[in-house]
Amino acid sequence: MGALDDNFSHLKHEYRKLIIQHCKITYREGNSKIYVIRIFDTRQNPNKNK
Repeated sequence: MGALDDNFSHLKHEYRKLIIQHCKITYREGNSKIYVIRIFDTRQNPNKNK
């Protein structure tokens, strides 16, 4: 669904991101579940997203 999130490329799992309106949603897919890792309001300072 979403694009790969390069901010998490050093980790074991493959993390993806969706940007919907003012939210960036970072998630990963499990065998039968989707795990939401972070929901970030993109109107905030980008340094908070690290």
